[in-house]
Amino acid sequence: MKASLFKLSVVTLCFIVSMQSCEVLTEGDECKGSEMDTVERLLYPRITFTGNSKQIAPDAFLGNAEKFTITGSIRKEYCTGKISGDFSYNPTFFPLTMTIDEWDNGLYFLQSYQYKFSNKEDELILIMRIKAYTTDGRIYESGELVARFKYADIQYDVNKIRYYIMIYVPGSMGWFRVTS
Repeated sequence: MKASLFKLSVVTLCFIVSMQSCEVLTEGDECKGSEMDTVERLLYPRITFTGNSKQIAPDAFLGNAEKFTITGSIRKEYCTGKISGDFSYNPTFFPLTMTIDEWDNGLYFLQSYQYKFSNKEDELILIMRIKAYTTDGRIYESGELVARFKYADIQYDVNKIRYYIMIYVPGSMGWFRVTS
């Protein structure tokens, strides 16, 4: 009786271990069918403001601010869920020195980021907040913006000769007065 109970335990244990090994063999199936030749791109984030997203308060506009900073991070998430290439950024812009073209068509971050793509479902994830400093000393911070991009979202600027991802700041993003 003890021998057959021991054999049953061993068989059950082998069955459980073999089931877990099947999981390893099927890992990555969610990425099948969307593979592509590996492409490596040097990318510049480019931000544009839509709707009333430039209005930071009833009497204050981003274009009239002394400066604004964009603080956040960019990372790559493979279609398998693996995270890679996590970078932080904190560029500062001075609105009074910007051209109309920059305001209308988007502001480039000065820093570029290099990523490889080998699957159409891989994504870049940008998380950011914008902090605006008005000329009269008030400070406003935006709500958090999360933007996701796949390889198909990468664009090319023939005038600047660079690849970029366009970040659209929605008019619905809230602004809040802060003290620092």
